[in-house]
Amino acid sequence: MQERRHTAIMFTDLVGYTALMEKNESVALELIKKNRDLHQAAIQKHKGQLIKEMGDGFMATFDNTLDALSCGREIQNEAKAREFDIPVRIGIHYGDITIDNEDIFGHGVNMASRIQAIADPGGIYISESIHELIRDREDLETQYMGAVPLKNIKDPVRTYALKGEGLPPPEKKRIEAIIRRSIYLKYYRNAAIAALLILVVAFIWFIRTYDIEREVITKSLAVLPFENLSEDPELEYVSSGMTDELIRELSKVSALTVINQRSTRQYAGIAIPFSQISQELNDVNYIVDGTVILKNDSIETEIRLIDPAEDQVIWSQEYQQDVSTTRQLWAQVAQDIIRIMGIFVPEENTALWTGVRPVNPESYELYLKGMHSISKTPPDIEKGVYYFNEAIDRNPADAYAYAGLAVAYIAYGHSPTPTKDVRQKAKAAALRAIQLDSTLAEAWSVLGMVKAYYEWDWEGAEQAYHRANALNPSLPWNHYHYSWYLVLFGRMNEAIYEHKRAKELDPFTPPFTAWLGYIYMMLGEYDKAIRECKLAMEMKNKFEGTMILAGTYFQMGREEEAIEIYEQLVNDYSLPRYNLLGTAYIESGNIEEGKEILYELETKYDTIPSGWGALIRAQMYTALGDYDNAFKWLEFEPHHHFVPWIRVGDNDSSFIKDPRFKAMMRRMNLPDPAPFQYDHDLDL
Repeated sequence: MQERRHTAIMFTDLVGYTALMEKNESVALELIKKNRDLHQAAIQKHKGQLIKEMGDGFMATFDNTLDALSCGREIQNEAKAREFDIPVRIGIHYGDITIDNEDIFGHGVNMASRIQAIADPGGIYISESIHELIRDREDLETQYMGAVPLKNIKDPVRTYALKGEGLPPPEKKRIEAIIRRSIYLKYYRNAAIAALLILVVAFIWFIRTYDIEREVITKSLAVLPFENLSEDPELEYVSSGMTDELIRELSKVSALTVINQRSTRQYAGIAIPFSQISQELNDVNYIVDGTVILKNDSIETEIRLIDPAEDQVIWSQEYQQDVSTTRQLWAQVAQDIIRIMGIFVPEENTALWTGVRPVNPESYELYLKGMHSISKTPPDIEKGVYYFNEAIDRNPADAYAYAGLAVAYIAYGHSPTPTKDVRQKAKAAALRAIQLDSTLAEAWSVLGMVKAYYEWDWEGAEQAYHRANALNPSLPWNHYHYSWYLVLFGRMNEAIYEHKRAKELDPFTPPFTAWLGYIYMMLGEYDKAIRECKLAMEMKNKFEGTMILAGTYFQMGREEEAIEIYEQLVNDYSLPRYNLLGTAYIESGNIEEGKEILYELETKYDTIPSGWGALIRAQMYTALGDYDNAFKWLEFEPHHHFVPWIRVGDNDSSFIKDPRFKAMMRRMNLPDPAPFQYDHDLDL
C-alpha cells in the first residue's frame, strides 16, 4: 500500500570510495563497516528511519528537520573523530515522498540525492525548503551557494551550505564553476536553434520594414563647454548654461549617449586633438563645440560637429535668436545635429521638443546662475538655492527653476548633516516642477530619491526613476541612484549595469567609478573592486576611490593596510575619524581605540545627535556586539538616508536574526535579507 507524506530526506556518500577500493580493498571494506556502524547509531539516536544502504551511501528520513540536521552534524563530527580515510558528504531536502513497501520514491528523494552529489567533502548542503524552516534559528548558520542546476531536475535549485564548528568552509567557487558549465552547455545546446530563430526573426523584420527608409543607430557624443565671446568675460554661467541646455535637448534621444558636462568641462580652452578627447571619453563618435555671445536680448551661437577620428569639422551652423526663445533654439540645434549624424528619432522623442516654451529673460538668467552654482562646490549650493528662489519670484510658473531647486535641496540631503526640512522642500519643488512641466527628467529623478531615501516608498521610487530615464536616458545621476535602489533589493546585475551606465555618461565624476567598486566589494569580486577604485584615484578628487579601496582591503583580510589608508585619509582631508576609523579599529580587534573614537563622537563632535552621527554610532555599537544601543540609534529620527541599506550590509547572522532587525525591515517596508541575485557571467 502506498502512502504520501512530507518529510526530511537525508542522503550521504563517501567521497572517493571507488578510488580507495581500487587502491586498497581491505582498507575500503573496513571503512564501509565503520561507516555503517556510525550511520545506524546516529540515525537511531536522532529519531530517523534508515531507508536504504547503497554501498558507500545511506538514505534516511526524519519527521523533524532539526533532527535531520543534528544527525548530519554528528555523522560529520564522528567521521573526523574516527579518522575516516575519506570524507563524507551529505545532502538534506524537505519534500514530498511516496512510501511503498518500506522503500521511498518521488521528487523529494531525487532532490536530496542530487544536492548530496554537489556537497563539499565533509560538508552538509540543504535545499531552500530546509532553509526556510530554520532561517529564524540563531544557532544555525548557513551560506547561500546559488541556484544550482542538478541532474534530472528541471529548474536550478537554490542551495545552501550549513556552516559552523566541525564543517569545512563552503567551496563557493566550485559551485560557481558548476553553474557556469551549465550555462555554457545550455548555450551550446541551443546555439543552432537560436541562430535559426534569429535568422527567421531578422527575415520577418526585413519583410515588414524594407520599405521604410530609415536606419536605427546608437551613437555617442560629447558637447564641449562653449566659449564665451560676450563682451563681459564674467558671463561664464551663460556659456556653461547654454552647454547644458544643448546636452539636455540631445539627451532626449534614446539612440544617443551624451556625455555630461561635468566630464567635458576639463577640456575647456585646452588645445588638444579631438581624437584624444574622444579616446578619453569612452571613444565617443562625435564631438560638438561652439561659441556663445549674449548681446542685449539676443543670443548668437556658432555650433560645430566634429568627427574625432579624422579631427575634422563635418558641419557647422550659426544661429541667432531672442533670449526669450532660447530653449526653442537649442531644441532646433539638437534636431539639426541629430539629422546630420543620421540618427532616426522615435516619435515619442520628437514629441518632447514640440512643447518647449519661451522663457522669461530675467528669471532665465537667475536660473542659469543657480545651475552654475550647484555644479560647483557644496558651499555654492546655498547660493544656487537663492538664485532659484529669485527666479521663481520673477516667474512663479518657471518649471525649470523648481526642478533646479529640487536638485539643490536633494544635494543638501546627501550631506552629512542635512536640515530637517530638506526632504519636504525637495519633494515640494519636484512635484511643482512636474505639475508645471511633466517632461523634466531632473524633477522625476529627485522625486525618486525622496521616495527611496526618505519615504521608503519603494514602488513609487522605481516608477519615478524609470520615468526620468524615459525622458532623459543620458542623466547620469539618475542611473547612479537607481543602481543603489537595485542594490538594496539584491538585484546586483541590474545594479552594475545602471552604475556602469552612469560611469559611461560621466566618466570623470569619481563616485560613479568608486562606488561601482563598492558593489564589486559587496559581491566578493575584489579584483574588479580594486580596479574601479584605482581608476577613481586617478581623478582629481581621490577621496572616494581611496576610501573604498581601503574598505576592500579590509574585507580581504588586509586590515593593517586598510587602517593605514584610513589614517592617511583623515590626515590628508582633515576629516573627523568617526566614519572611517571607529568601526575598522573595533573589527580588527583594536577595541579600546574604537571605543575612544565612539566616546569622542558622542561627547565632542555629535553632542546633539544627527542622522549621520546616529548611523555611525549604530555601526560601531554593532561591531562591538552591543545590539541594544545599535538598534536604538538605527531607529533615530530624522534618519540618515543610508539606513535602509543595512539590509544588504555585511552583518553577522546573529544581528540579522534579532527580532528588532526584522521589525526594522517591516518599518522600512523592506523584505528580510536574502542572497544577492548575481550571475558572474552576465557581468561583461
